[in-house]
Amino acid sequence: MLASRGSHSLLQALGEERGLSARRGGRRFRQILKKIVHTKQEMGKTMRAGAFALTEAKYAAGEFNHTVLDSVEAVRPRARPKQP
Repeated sequence: MLASRGSHSLLQALGEERGLSARRGGRRFRQILKKIVHTKQEMGKTMRAGAFALTEAKYAAGEFNHTVLDSVEAVRPRARPKQP
């Protein structure tokens, strides 16, 4: 909750600099803020699911961190950001 308040105040300060004040013409400001809040909530759900999946894997297979690190030869990023 504290992080979202900090994010809101930061976004509000940036918005006021660019003329996106919540008091005048605040529709765009509120749209941006809603999108940020939605994205943060979805990220929280994804992180919880990922942490649970890792816990399940460790329970089923034991500690496998060293096996994975030893089998990796080079880092290859596979995730690509979505382009709006």
